[in-house]
Amino acid sequence: NYVDVPDTGDYESSILEFISGEEAVQGQLEMGDGALFGDAIQLSQRYMATVSDRMLVVVDIPRACECILYDRYLGMFGSGAGISQQLLFPDKLIMSMDDYSLLKEHIDDFRAFGFDISFCDEHTIEVLGLPADFTATPVEELVYELLDALRDQTGEGSQLRRLRVAAAMARLGSVSRMRNMGTEELKSLLDQLERCSSPSFTPSGNAVMTIFAAEEIRRRLK
Repeated sequence: NYVDVPDTGDYESSILEFISGEEAVQGQLEMGDGALFGDAIQLSQRYMATVSDRMLVVVDIPRACECILYDRYLGMFGSGAGISQQLLFPDKLIMSMDDYSLLKEHIDDFRAFGFDISFCDEHTIEVLGLPADFTATPVEELVYELLDALRDQTGEGSQLRRLRVAAAMARLGSVSRMRNMGTEELKSLLDQLERCSSPSFTPSGNAVMTIFAAEEIRRRLK
């Protein structure tokens, strides 16, 4: 299982300083017929480094996970394939009338992800199961984060609304998906990223990777 990211101290700061240089390019790699990424090494629990077309690429691991999860959760809307993990102790939440009504209106979307929710009365719900990826996430936090993604969006079309919910789920799921990984795990993550609909940017527009051309590396090593 993945764990939350610890404070990595000065080493992490030095990596951040390096990858934020003016010549670093945050952009989109060209997709070819072959593999986009080569072998990878992990720089910290947040970053990995790989090569692509003779360029050094530093990848932000949680943002890469966010892209992967976003595509997965979008697919769940059509298939209803979300896996639910039943809670040993179901959690009851007392909600405002507005939140209760909003949840009830969009309960099919929640169930598509793997939520198992029972409506007890006009203010109370009982959460019996959560999406399998989120069993370590506090129930109340998860439910209200998704409701916030839906709030004030009730006039939008169903497709745009689902994009917002999938983006919120992906963001929540990515924050705890980091740990020390082996070579094969890093390569697997890069393979999944390569197949994403948008591998270079998260749903909110944050860059997933920073690219260093050979000329920039030569300049730094003078």
